Amino acid sequence: MSRPAAGSAAAPARSPRVEAGSLSLELALTVPALFLLLLLVLHGAVYARDALLVQAAAQRGARVAATTADDPEVIAAVRDALDGRLATIDVTPRRREGALVRVTVTMRSRAGRGTATVTARAVAAVEPGVAR
Repeated sequence: MSRPAAGSAAAPARSPRVEAGSLSLELALTVPALFLLLLLVLHGAVYARDALLVQAAAQRGARVAATTADDPEVIAAVRDALDGRLATIDVTPRRREGALVRVTVTMRSRAGRGTATVTARAVAAVEPGVAR
């Protein structure tokens, strides 16, 4: 039995033909996973944007509710802050000087299939002279 000479490889070298499909297989497994990760990140960003939009609209509504006695003005301010997107707006309680008024805004997020809802609440003290 002969032994391999010192410095020579014990195993025969693989031909380029044997490894030719390994890159295709790696890409076939990696690219869909990266695409899925990218979609998840984008949906998270859309949901976060919607949450910030709803919070800003609720805060704007609370500021208007603290300075006016008309609910239609509050609703118009919230709708303006939402850029015309559909939302449920709730203004409570009836305003009297010094009381706290709460504005709740609920909207469906555009993330995913639109099944997630985003809700934000903002509170402000009613200004003097605004009582109903």
